[in-house]
Amino acid sequence: MNWIAGRRIFARHVPQSGAISPVWGGSVVTKFWWLSLRGGCAVIVEAESMAHARLLAVVNEMGRASHFTDGYPIDPHLLERIPEELIERKLSPAEADELLDQLRISELEGAAVGGPTTARMDRAAIAASVPGRPP
Repeated sequence: MNWIAGRRIFARHVPQSGAISPVWGGSVVTKFWWLSLRGGCAVIVEAESMAHARLLAVVNEMGRASHFTDGYPIDPHLLERIPEELIERKLSPAEADELLDQLRISELEGAAVGGPTTARMDRAAIAASVPGRPP
């Protein structure tokens, strides 16, 4: 784990939306971000923005800046379904696909019993939602 000025770069995983992280003189609301890399790998990072998440992933040697292809926030209700050991490390293509499948199944089960259905964990849906990008 990298340290800057005696502080750990990554905060400890807190399975809830809008985790508050203390920052000099105030607080910052953070989210968890799914970052896709070339070749099908992925990284899940806690950060203030997608740009911040990419920077943290690069600093912690989880990927090169030029290898990131996509990124999006993880819906809070899905975060509790992500095992802690998969957060803040590079996921292989097989691990990333398996986790996405599990999250999709969770979404379908939630939709069947009237649960929330706002997750954007489908790569095709993400690609279709980006203006000027072919689906």
